Amino acid sequence: MGWVTAAILCGAAGATAGRGYTWSFGPPLTLARSSACAVTAGSHLYVIGGGWSDPYTALTSAEHSIVGTDGRLSPWHLTSRTKTPRVFLACAELGGYLYAIGGERFANRQPILLNSVERAPVLPDGNLGHWEAVASLNTPRRAPAAVAGGNAIYVIGGYNGTFLNTVERARRLPDGSLGPWEILKSKTVIPRYIHNGVLVKERIYLLGGHDEATGMATDRTEWSRMLTDGELAPWREGPRLGSIRFLSASAGLDGRILIFGGSTGRAALPTVEEIGINPDGSPGPVKPGGLLSGERTGAAIARHGRLIYLIGGLDHGEALASVEFTEVAR
Repeated sequence: MGWVTAAILCGAAGATAGRGYTWSFGPPLTLARSSACAVTAGSHLYVIGGGWSDPYTALTSAEHSIVGTDGRLSPWHLTSRTKTPRVFLACAELGGYLYAIGGERFANRQPILLNSVERAPVLPDGNLGHWEAVASLNTPRRAPAAVAGGNAIYVIGGYNGTFLNTVERARRLPDGSLGPWEILKSKTVIPRYIHNGVLVKERIYLLGGHDEATGMATDRTEWSRMLTDGELAPWREGPRLGSIRFLSASAGLDGRILIFGGSTGRAALPTVEEIGINPDGSPGPVKPGGLLSGERTGAAIARHGRLIYLIGGLDHGEALASVEFTEVAR
């Protein structure tokens, strides 16, 4: 099941290549963290929340780095903390604010699923202002996917005691505030949890996730498009991935979607896959895309132009502070 390819070591120390990908390591995070979320605003990268190797931890801390002209990052430094600890959260940037959405926290090592949402302004120097609570989701959502597009944020799937197939949307109002969350009519083909969601040109693509029936990952994909009224078209199944995977990371650019790492539920995956996007927006063939530098599940991902950054995650159960990046060839 899936593909196995050989790593090719480059001459530069600390870099690994596979089928056109060359991975280099940047400055490490100030804190090791997994199941955090990452988001880009201009030339600034942010990592929010997450947990340590102990599965009963959730963080309030957020970190910030600047992308240089050569793609390399400045040293990470801590910025303002979220009001609520969050792991397995989603995040988005909209209208000059970063949003931390859902996830879970812990009390006496007992999980508390979150429907709360908060936001912080991006300041002129790239730091974050104080976080403030905004409208809550209609239901708690652990490990949903979130995308921002069409002057709104869409939050898809997750876990609230059961795996969810619903989508919520909140619009940015004329005064810059976020409106209430609405549950859309369009439901995903299958319930989605610890999956990937990618927005490319008003199309949303969902990849992999947890298979509730088997307890393993799934290789199923699906896609929809944004309509002029902000609703979503009916979801349609796409091609199967080459490997079942959850806790992976994905990005979209140049008419393709890239899927990095993750786990089958039994073993970590060091592989990369690519999905082409057809002119009508439908997903095309899936093909192998090379290797990561090593195992990395539950990593956060950020994109700046053609640069992809994989941030933190887990390696054999240990939380990572390492950050690696690659420039995607055209």
